[in-house]
Amino acid sequence: MVEQFFLMVKKIKRYNTQSKKVYLIGAGPGKADLITVRGLRILKEADVVIYDYLVDTSLLENVKSDAKLFCCDKLAARE
Repeated sequence: MVEQFFLMVKKIKRYNTQSKKVYLIGAGPGKADLITVRGLRILKEADVVIYDYLVDTSLLENVKSDAKLFCCDKLAARE
């Protein structure tokens, strides 16, 4: 999973060459109500969100409309 994450980071670098922060946000065992308040705030402010099949898709409804979404399961399968 970590290797897939870094492959995804390389792919999204083309969107912005400025230095940015990377946050790893977990929501426990896949339930939307287990995400922390800070994690949800960061998710709402994110320009790019990389997620996998474990995410509760209702969490993705909190992402801002112009954010780029990447499912690392689908993209990693193309490699």
